[in-house]
Amino acid sequence: MGTYISSLRTLISPLRALIVSFRAYLADSAPEPHNLRENREQGSGTVMALGIIAALIIASLLVAGMSAAVHAKTQAQNAADAAALAAADSLRGISSGDPCSIAREIAEANGAQLVGCAFPAREETVDVRVSKALPGPFATLGPVEAIARAGSPADPQSLDSEAEEYSEPEE
Repeated sequence: MGTYISSLRTLISPLRALIVSFRAYLADSAPEPHNLRENREQGSGTVMALGIIAALIIASLLVAGMSAAVHAKTQAQNAADAAALAAADSLRGISSGDPCSIAREIAEANGAQLVGCAFPAREETVDVRVSKALPGPFATLGPVEAIARAGSPADPQSLDSEAEEYSEPEE
């Protein structure tokens, strides 16, 4: 029993010394009342650092949102281009099937939804409009859209007369 008590004392004595030294440290680091009046800006660096960190987090979220929007727009444009080319091939008889149905299949295979499919005045030409939702929390901003036109090559004379008549659609 005596060895047990002596071993407990050897374990407790370093802890007691640690507690005594910690109390002394706390007593030395406690601010005195007159020091508080003299140093009013104490802790302002912490507040400024927190403000900078918050600004950096907000900026990184905005950059992530913009990059997600650009990526979705690129994917939508790729889907529109592929759908328009496939629909134009179908319209020209290179592949079989309804051009708009084929455009819908290709758009969906590329992760987009077909919004519109039209045949402008020029022969063997297809206009396709697709839509793609933004990913994650940015989906509340709405989808991105892309438009593509594809068709058979026209003779240069018809392109010159068509260029004069073409005007941008009003939104």
